[in-house]
Amino acid sequence: GASFSPSTINTSAGPQTITVSLQVADSQSGAVFSNSDGCVIDVNLSRAGASATQPLLLWGGNFTLVSGTAQNGLWRATLTVPQYSGGNWSLSSVCLSDAATNRVNLTSAQLTAMGINPVLTDSSTPADTTPPALTGLSIAPPVVDTSSSSQKVTVTLSASDDISGVYFGLFNSYYTYLQAEFQSPSGNQYVAAYSPVPIAGTPLAGTWQLTATWPQYSEQGTWTLTYFLLLDAVGNYAYYSPAQLTALGFPSTIVITKPSLTPDGTIGPSGGTVDDNAFGTRAS
Repeated sequence: GASFSPSTINTSAGPQTITVSLQVADSQSGAVFSNSDGCVIDVNLSRAGASATQPLLLWGGNFTLVSGTAQNGLWRATLTVPQYSGGNWSLSSVCLSDAATNRVNLTSAQLTAMGINPVLTDSSTPADTTPPALTGLSIAPPVVDTSSSSQKVTVTLSASDDISGVYFGLFNSYYTYLQAEFQSPSGNQYVAAYSPVPIAGTPLAGTWQLTATWPQYSEQGTWTLTYFLLLDAVGNYAYYSPAQLTALGFPSTIVITKPSLTPDGTIGPSGGTVDDNAFGTRAS
């Protein structure tokens, strides 16, 4: 069994806290809820009709046994629903584990077939259902030499949001979404960036900076910003692909160099062309 209490809220004036209850039975070793129970996420709540809204999440460590036993007991966790989260929220998945490490992932369809389909109704007015929009992006410096040490690169972004505001903080008390990730030319190396710092404006229209660090001896060549995510305070999200960034006139690459200190060639009195060993005809 599962339930939400209260099952009807209004987040117009601010976030609201609800209780999520699960009745769980396990015949032998007993159910286990912990941050190491084998479930990546124990409970997902999704908003009906909102395909571009991140789910509300609960981990095993959020739950406490309040009655019964591990073999048949009632487990509860508190969940904060962000302001302006109007709509109907329901269980989109539940992951359960027992002490013997048996694990089951139940989908929304499976839960409904079991008669377990509680609904949380948020009557917030307004209700934020629109993701934020990227209005500016820069990467500095555009060329970095990692031959002698690691190097920091500053990514500056500007964005706007209509109701709840652009958000880069914690969700559910301690979870932060990855904002940006660069991939090396071979696809074998990645550099990520989290938690931008505000430098101007407001969450409704502002500018933020985040720092990405390339380790010493990083793969040389053109790295691509393959993952770029914007979120608002409700969890509405927008992913930007390299092609979308280019179409908007924003940069999506950075060049990493690692000089070999070996000459690429010589040019005699009659002139000529020498291509760089790493970049080929892109650096001549």
